[in-house]
Amino acid sequence: MLSLFFGKIEADVMGSARVYFYITSALFPFIAAFNASAALFRSMGNAKVPMKNALVMNVLNLIGNSIFIYGMGWGAFGAGLATLISRASAATLIMIMLRKPQLPISVRSYRFWKIHWAMVRKILSIGIPNGL
Repeated sequence: MLSLFFGKIEADVMGSARVYFYITSALFPFIAAFNASAALFRSMGNAKVPMKNALVMNVLNLIGNSIFIYGMGWGAFGAGLATLISRASAATLIMIMLRKPQLPISVRSYRFWKIHWAMVRKILSIGIPNGL
């Protein structure tokens, strides 16, 4: 996929791109959790919480990049690691904030007891054709 987007590039640049891509691909669950949680806060009329959380996430990313890239000389690995740590921290923090019982919408537990496959099929039967 990287070759498709970037074509012919230097081997060391492609190696760095691969390292960064592999590390940041681990972010997808955290991005999904953050976006879903932020959407819940926005639906409750509280856009400040996700905005402040995103600000903290970006400051953590900046600090992590400074330490890992310039301080430790880790290059693309350091950039990816800083991004992973900052996004995972933001997702964890906002999900913890959703546990407050005084919120109009709160999450009581993050344990999943049972998957309702009939509901999953209904959602996918609408979502997949719509996505295509």
